[in-house]
Amino acid sequence: MTFWTPDNLQRITDGVWLQRPQASTPIQGLSTDSRAIAPGQVFLALRGERFDGHEYLALAANAGSPVLIVDDERRGNAAAGGDSGPGVLKVTDTRRALLALG
Repeated sequence: MTFWTPDNLQRITDGVWLQRPQASTPIQGLSTDSRAIAPGQVFLALRGERFDGHEYLALAANAGSPVLIVDDERRGNAAAGGDSGPGVLKVTDTRRALLALG
């Protein structure tokens, strides 16, 4: 069994699904860089002093990310894109979620 399941992501990050991912979509790792994301990788939107990963949610979704992990519910809902869009997992803090997943 793989570690990268929707249930594990939710449990480990203590997140809440704004939109669950499609059941048939395989999850194959995690990325925090929308420029280098591979299809199947979860995109975790980190914030820094000069960047905000939430600005790149659409790029990550278009690159094939099946799940977006966010701490900004408004932007997460906007990125969900309906039933055919990626899953969106809302967490309290994406940095803490990254540490928990590590």
